[in-house]
Amino acid sequence: MILTIALNPAVVRTINVEGFQIDQSNEANQDALSVGDCGIYSAYIVKLLQGDPYVMGISGGIGGRYIKNFLDKNKIKTDFLQVDHETKTHLFIHDSIHDTTTKILSHNNQLTQRDFINIKHRIYHHIKETELITLTGDDSWSAEFIRDLNSMTKNAIRIITAVEGDSFKACVNERVYASVMDLDNLKALGFDFPEDIDSFERIRNFRREHKMKYLVIKGQYEIIGFAKNKICKVNYHAKDSIYPIVKSMILGGLSIGIKRNYSFETMIKLMGAIANNCSSDEYPFVIRRNEIDRGMKHSKLYEIYNQRNGYTIEGV
Repeated sequence: MILTIALNPAVVRTINVEGFQIDQSNEANQDALSVGDCGIYSAYIVKLLQGDPYVMGISGGIGGRYIKNFLDKNKIKTDFLQVDHETKTHLFIHDSIHDTTTKILSHNNQLTQRDFINIKHRIYHHIKETELITLTGDDSWSAEFIRDLNSMTKNAIRIITAVEGDSFKACVNERVYASVMDLDNLKALGFDFPEDIDSFERIRNFRREHKMKYLVIKGQYEIIGFAKNKICKVNYHAKDSIYPIVKSMILGGLSIGIKRNYSFETMIKLMGAIANNCSSDEYPFVIRRNEIDRGMKHSKLYEIYNQRNGYTIEGV
């Protein structure tokens, strides 16, 4: 079983208006609701690829029921802690005439100490049947979760993170097997986007010092994977323009690849195929299995570095 701990899951409401006017009555010509970019989609990918996901986290209000319904429809097992407040919501008001987007974030549902203790107890009951754990969200308790999971299993469990926000730096200093990072995460670490050898070397050293098996970076148009002896890249073009869901989707690809002992190159190609084809535009169909299979065949892998030959001209 792959256990997904989705802290602070969110819903996204996207409203399209022609000529949005502040302090005026505006009529929407499109109003769409979807699950936000979080561990829910990681579990979705695991299920789509015939894995066995199990989702834990917090759930509250109408948004929480909406997320639970999405998981139930996809036959994904859950064990949510119910809270008495609404789930975090991202509201996007897009003006199609002026091509502007107004963003509103509501209900930043951070865990309380009691929530943390309750979820930890629930996790303890599932830990024996768990092969792999993924952790997502932006919560002050994230690092403590990793610390306790490692202590609970005596560092035997493999933990993969795709954490956001202020909690990210604390999490990467804990023992994790692999991590998916975006450009904001790199910036928090003081790293430039890896476009030259010096930047690649700094990230290689970071992976080695933190004893990560894999470090995956999601750029705007590329996914770059760092392993012990290799750096590989695939290019992608996200279908979503307002609210992409790529990060959590490729986390699912990485976790299923690790569980099945895929080669490093195969995992990178799998993540590229997922990134190229995922979209919430046809929600609840965010991606189809045949799209991933086709994408794997057409993904072009670039080898940036290998231990024998060093950095290659083609990759850089």
